[in-house]
Amino acid sequence: MDGLDSGMADTKEGREKQARDEETRQRERALDEALDRADEAEPEAEEQAEGDEDEVNAEDADADEADADQADADEAEEANATDEETASGS
Repeated sequence: MDGLDSGMADTKEGREKQARDEETRQRERALDEALDRADEAEPEAEEQAEGDEDEVNAEDADADEADADQADADEAEEANATDEETASGS
């Protein structure tokens, strides 16, 4: 054979076993990562406050961007209305 023989026939049972094995590996990786994170030191209170401030600033920036988008849409709508009035001769 040309090295294509994986040692396991492509059967429903084989596919199910491979899926179970993959799920087991994923659970083990997730557990290992959770344990690693549990071993990390907690950030100090000052660092947490800075992180909270950054989140608020990001929310403000998102709100400002949404307001700007709405203003642009309003201006475009007004321009279209003006163009339609001009085109209709009113």
